[in-house]
Amino acid sequence: MARHHPTDFNPGLNNARSRLQWASGRRTTEQEDVAYSLFGVFNVFLPIVPGETAENALGRLLPEIISWSVDTSVLDWVGPVENRSLHSYFPSRITSYQTIPCRSLTCNDNRLQPSMSLALGRLKIQIKLSKTLSMSDPLQFIGRRLRLIHQVTAVQLEHAKRYVYAIQAEGLIPFEITLSVSLTIAGT
Repeated sequence: MARHHPTDFNPGLNNARSRLQWASGRRTTEQEDVAYSLFGVFNVFLPIVPGETAENALGRLLPEIISWSVDTSVLDWVGPVENRSLHSYFPSRITSYQTIPCRSLTCNDNRLQPSMSLALGRLKIQIKLSKTLSMSDPLQFIGRRLRLIHQVTAVQLEHAKRYVYAIQAEGLIPFEITLSVSLTIAGT
């Protein structure tokens, strides 16, 4: 938590990702209490359900944050896809919002120059994709299901060892995603 938060804290939906990151290190007696305590942090009014799992409480909170704020940064998490009752766009644990340490490169690293130009090319694509997405309709949840704005038309495995997939979707430029596990076909 930033030093100014205890004295300058205002509940609300702004900076959702950083608030989730702060909460990812919290410890409570009951696991679901981490999500329940965030109801007040985000100024979201949801009922407390006795006997509810932490996964379900978090799964109810995150769509509310997105629906009211249109802040998609809550979909930026890293961790295993363990939740079977929710869709994989939500983590099953708040710890999935912890910061990942950056791997530093030294200036005399021979791989730096090629990787810099490759990174610059990817950055340009990411900026273009980000602009396209920002002009799109906001995300919506209907019955706890995310309504996809851009329907995916093609997915192709580009690099099997790292699970890099080329994605094509209606209204978007082609882009790549890198996953920690292989995608599976629904129903298999």
